Amino acid sequence: MVQKVFNNILSEKRFLCIEVSIQEDSTLYQVIEVLQKNNSLFIDSSTTYIGFEELLKEIPKNRPTLLSFTGQGIISKKLENTGNHRSKLIFNANADDFYWYELVQSGYIYASVVRKSVIDNELELFNKNQVFIVDISIGPFVIAAIKPLLPDAGSLFTRFFEMRFQKNTVSDFSKLAPSDDTNSYEIDGEEITRKNSVSFATLLQYLFPHDTIDFENSFLETNRSEFRFRKAFNTIGAIALPSFLLALLISYLLLGHYQKSYINLQIAIEEENIAYNKLVLLQKDRDNKEIMLNESGLNDSNFLSYYLSEITKEIPSGINLMSLSIFPPTSKIKPEEQVFFKNDQIEITGETLSNDAFTGWIGILKNSFWVANLEIVDFRKEGASSSFIIRLKLKFNV
Repeated sequence: MVQKVFNNILSEKRFLCIEVSIQEDSTLYQVIEVLQKNNSLFIDSSTTYIGFEELLKEIPKNRPTLLSFTGQGIISKKLENTGNHRSKLIFNANADDFYWYELVQSGYIYASVVRKSVIDNELELFNKNQVFIVDISIGPFVIAAIKPLLPDAGSLFTRFFEMRFQKNTVSDFSKLAPSDDTNSYEIDGEEITRKNSVSFATLLQYLFPHDTIDFENSFLETNRSEFRFRKAFNTIGAIALPSFLLALLISYLLLGHYQKSYINLQIAIEEENIAYNKLVLLQKDRDNKEIMLNESGLNDSNFLSYYLSEITKEIPSGINLMSLSIFPPTSKIKPEEQVFFKNDQIEITGETLSNDAFTGWIGILKNSFWVANLEIVDFRKEGASSSFIIRLKLKFNV
């Protein structure tokens, strides 16, 4: 009960998603406020602000905030997926001076890169004004987080980019000229416009991470923790019970703790008793199976050694046996049930370095007077050698 209350207190129901579009002479902030309800997302409002001061006057500070960085200073490229793809993008610069936001696929990596100072300056503005940033995205490639919700879309658009897909894989992207195109997408009844697509995708990536997107955002963990604690403190402070009820709650929790410990101890003892009884049954079952096996004669060394000798005496040097199963059981062995064996069957697995040696050995086995039938169950190449499984059916009158 208490855990559920705290989960409700700390759950994030409303999110502030801001696209920070860095221009030559100003910064534009495209803001959407998104409501999460019953695992669905709804855009509650959408507004554009010019300059940070105008933005700060209007936005609430008690929301988990996500930033999407676009515009000048951000380089977005398609690179071959090699170990040194970053050096090819920034040449002789130090990779540690940049933030990398990458969409990683087997053949190519779609990377957006920006100097850390550009992002850090914006984050500092928000932090100074008690707006806590819980996640960010850089460039257009976060839009891939929307693709699973639009399986039939061949292309997805932001305000400045088009990303093309083949099935669920990105095939290419291109930069677009500024346009008033009102192209939009409908997701779960919510209309997502090109103007809002990057911010909405950033929230999707935060809530339901897309496994192909790679971004090291651990530097934001302090912001996330501080936001959670501040929200918990404010909420608990507003609904705090009188001190005597708090003392009662603590007593109740301690009582529950000791009761739980007592119950766990009782359960552990009961589990030990159950395990002991199962052990006794298993030992009894083992003894019964040994009796049945002795009665069947299948464990007679003289009975089995004949076939072992006949199979192994003519093996060429290029063949290695891995396992040899003589008279396997007809079905899975179950407690308290009699065991039946395929007493006319032998299964052999192994590997060979020479197909000729294997063929010759198979011929020898086929011509053995005690073999009724030989079946090659499996034969496959594995590097320099080949693995095999063969099955022999025996004559009963041997």
